[in-house]
Formats: sequence, structure tokens, C-alpha cells
Amino acid sequence: MRGRVLDAVCVFIVGAAIWFGLVPVELAFAADYGVYFAGDDTFTDTANVYLMVTGSSSMGGACGGVCGVSGTLSYDGSKIEMVAAGGMQGFDFTQGESSVVLYKQVAANDGAILSYRFRNKGLAPNETTTVTLSGISLTNADVEVGAGNTSFVLRYVAPPAPQPAEEPVYEQPAVVQESETHIDEQEGNESARADNEEKPEAKVSPKSSDASLKGISLSDGDLIFNKNILNYDVIVGEDVSKIVIKAEKSNAAASVSGDGEWELRHGVNEFKIEVTAEDGTKKEYVVKVYRDGVGIDASEYEKQIGGLAAAVVVLTVVLVGAGVWATVYFLRKKKRLS
Repeated sequence: MRGRVLDAVCVFIVGAAIWFGLVPVELAFAADYGVYFAGDDTFTDTANVYLMVTGSSSMGGACGGVCGVSGTLSYDGSKIEMVAAGGMQGFDFTQGESSVVLYKQVAANDGAILSYRFRNKGLAPNETTTVTLSGISLTNADVEVGAGNTSFVLRYVAPPAPQPAEEPVYEQPAVVQESETHIDEQEGNESARADNEEKPEAKVSPKSSDASLKGISLSDGDLIFNKNILNYDVIVGEDVSKIVIKAEKSNAAASVSGDGEWELRHGVNEFKIEVTAEDGTKKEYVVKVYRDGVGIDASEYEKQIGGLAAAVVVLTVVLVGAGVWATVYFLRKKKRLS
């Protein structure tokens, strides 16, 4: 009997130690890894939607993190149509009629791993539609876990009406009447008279309402510019910590704010470029830069340290409780035998 009790206590203690202490630390933060959609929430022609992975390395396993993703893609084909799709970060990508499969031999960096491009098909201005990836499964080459669903809402915005061409302004030359000389023959006196110079009223040119850009250029990443498209998504590498955005205005009288050199954090960085026309008309262009790699801020670090501390406390309580229980049990057993 005494041997069986010891065995039970040992199994309990060892099981608790394995669960709280010997499992790799990253699995204590399993809720920190997953995938989600990001991209153009509004669009005028085409919309880019990216499948993003977060906390990849915390999944561990043979790949050292998330190296496989699968799910079922769904969207309203009467509202939008897919015009392009492809894996990123070297992922092999297979798109079935609705199934999606991504896989490679090593773990993904946090950031975009899959890109879709959709075009408007039947959306009215300001109408929305949803893109969903459901039944998501993640793998690290050792285990496969479910990750739920992710959805992204797209809103169609009608392109701005074309600006009317400005009419050229022509200045008419001033008209000056020649002086006339009159001779009074009867009096024998000569007099000269000049008419006042007449000038037409000057025509004032209207102020320009052109608040568009002629181009946007970046120090890193690819951006195909169209002045009527207001939202752009760009992917840069993990080593790119800064980016220079240059905006070229279409009208010299307009003013631009929001361009320049900017710091990049890992993940999504949003930059807004505002153009103000001569007459005060405003237009805003948005550039979202996705920087690959794993970035962890102070709050995330504190969260992980706090979680680890909690696990240590729980393990300590379990071990102490098991020891106390075992001691009490054997004391009672010894008392009965005596």
C-alpha cells in the first residue's frame, strides 16, 4: 500500500512538473500565436488583403514556429472577384476552389505570408463586403492546432470625378487711342487734344482645386502609383528600420504634408499624406508599410514575464501542496499501524 501511494504522489508531482516546468516556455504563451487578415479597408479599384502571422516562434516544434497554414476562403463572388493571389516569405501556396494551403520547411517571420488582390464587381459606392478564412489550422511540423476564423471587411469608394481642365487665360493688350490734332483755321490757332487711355478690366484666374499627387516614391518596397487610388500596401524586409516617403504634387500651388523619413516598427506602419489644393480642397493618401520580422515592445515583454512568473508560482503551490498531502497521509498511516 505504501508503495502505491508513493507511486501516485510521484506521478502527480512529475505530471505537474512536466506541465508547468518542462514544456518549452513558448508553449506557455500559446495564445500569442495566430493569423489574421489586414490590408485595404477601403478601395476604389482593387483592394490588397494580406494574411498575417503573429507570435510565430512561440509555436516551437520541428520548424521552430508556424510553418504551415490551411483553411477555407469565402467571399461574395457577386460583389468582388479575385485577380491575384500568392504566398510570401517563400511559402508554397495552393489555392483550391475554396481551400487554402501554405507550407515551407522553416518557420515564418511575423508579418504577411499570403497576399490576395480583389477587384470590385458589384459593390455600390460605400457598400461593404467580407472576406473570411475559416477553419484555420496551424502546424509547426510536430503538432497541428486549430486557430479559429479571421475576417476582413472591404468598403468600396467611388473614384473621384475627374477635375475639369482649366481654361487658359489670355491677356488682351491695352488699347490706346491716338492723339488727335485739331487746327482751327478761322482763328489761326492750333490746339491738340489726346483722349484718355482705355484699358480692359484684368481677368483674375480662379484658384486651382487640384489636390492630387503626381507620384509617391519610397526608399524601400514597391509601390505602383495611380493618382485616383488613395490606399497602398507595401512589404519591406526585416532589416529595413527606416523608410523615406517622397510625394510629388500635381499642381505647384498645392501643399503636401506627411512625407519625409520615418521609423518602422515590425508589423503594420501607417503613413498619411495630405494634399491641400490652392483653393483649400484636401485629399489624403494612405501608405501602409508591413515590416517583416519579430518585434516585441515593453508591454508584450512584461506580459510574457508576468505569465512565466504566474506559471512558476502555480508550480510551486502544486509541489508544496503535494508534499504536504503526502506527509499528512503517511503520518496518519503510521498512526493507524501503531
